[in-house]
Amino acid sequence: MIKISKADIIWNYIAQFFSLTSGLITLPLILKMLTVEEIALNYIFLTISSLVLLFDFGFSPQFSRNVSYVYGGAQSLKKEGIEERSLIGGIDINYRLIATLVKVGQYVYLRLALFVLFVMLTIGTLYIYNVTEGFHLVPHTLLIWTLFSVSTAFAIYYEYYNFLLTGKGAIKETKIALLISRIIYIILTFLFLYIGWGLLGVVLANFIAPFVNRILCYQFLFTEEFRNKLKSYHISKEEINTTFNTIWYNAKKLGLVFVGAYAITKFSMFLAGLYLSKAEVASYGLMIQLVGVISAVATTFFSTFQPKFASLRVENNTQEFTKLLAFSMNIFLIIFVIGFWLLALLVPTFLRFWIGRKVDAFQRQFNQEMKEEQRNTQQRYYNSSTNYTGQTGYSQQSKQSKEKKIVGEYIDYEEIE
Repeated sequence: MIKISKADIIWNYIAQFFSLTSGLITLPLILKMLTVEEIALNYIFLTISSLVLLFDFGFSPQFSRNVSYVYGGAQSLKKEGIEERSLIGGIDINYRLIATLVKVGQYVYLRLALFVLFVMLTIGTLYIYNVTEGFHLVPHTLLIWTLFSVSTAFAIYYEYYNFLLTGKGAIKETKIALLISRIIYIILTFLFLYIGWGLLGVVLANFIAPFVNRILCYQFLFTEEFRNKLKSYHISKEEINTTFNTIWYNAKKLGLVFVGAYAITKFSMFLAGLYLSKAEVASYGLMIQLVGVISAVATTFFSTFQPKFASLRVENNTQEFTKLLAFSMNIFLIIFVIGFWLLALLVPTFLRFWIGRKVDAFQRQFNQEMKEEQRNTQQRYYNSSTNYTGQTGYSQQSKQSKEKKIVGEYIDYEEIE
């Protein structure tokens, strides 16, 4: 039976806090150190990150749910319904089925990562080229975009670590890895921004931190005991195809739900990048980010118990399942309402203060550059006039000198008889 302890809940909230607030912690420095164009491009990157999640198309929650079913005692996976077991007796975990899920996860996410990398380096590059006016608005735009694309592909490939840990109920271990990686992201972001690397530093920090997360997840997941239990199984292609078809049957339905949710909440950011000013894109992106923070905090409690929900379904424990689900939904509603109320009160002032300051600073810099250019133009005109006057004065002086010389010449006169 999968058990979710208080430690799992606490670690989930701590990790979620750092995962969400890492962006808020670095936000003041980002607003201070980056230009308006870099801020706008950064929010477009964040929107693209959430768009990339659509390529998962429901696989991750389906994998996690089926792993929970197996650890809950299910001996086979079905396209519809689940294999229920009796509450009497212990749990017999089918490690061959676990090994099959690992192989299918590697098979699926390798192909997803390569496909996402191809799309980002082709269609995505054309989009970034358009919104940055030919890669000219932000320095090193092409390098930044390429680095961001590669890091996104790596993050997708190693996603199967997360669903294996979450599915077996190792919430604490998953969140410890996430917490450490977010702390590293915060430190690197501050360091790179102070060095003066701008948006390139932010993207580089986001490239390094996930690798730390994957290394820790691997150590937590593939323990010596776990590897010894799996290494004796040789999974055939037929088993991989059968398990894939079972997971895909429900993943494609969930994927359509994800696409619809994304279109409602995030697709407008792409339109904003095409038709709004960079200051407006930055303001709108900040609002989307804060709404996402509230939603993520509200769903943390519910997501912690998802492996438990799957285990209770296998056990056919309807009473406990209904009780836990109702309690989780009440927590979600309370947190979301409070967060939305605080957002409506505080964010307008925050936007006027930070974004207004950034735009004003940009306007002052522009005016200063224009005045400097005007002074330089006047100075060049003055120097040109002075040179012309000096040359004219020199010519007149030479002429007068010659006249004086001619007038001043004395010739002795001698009368000739």
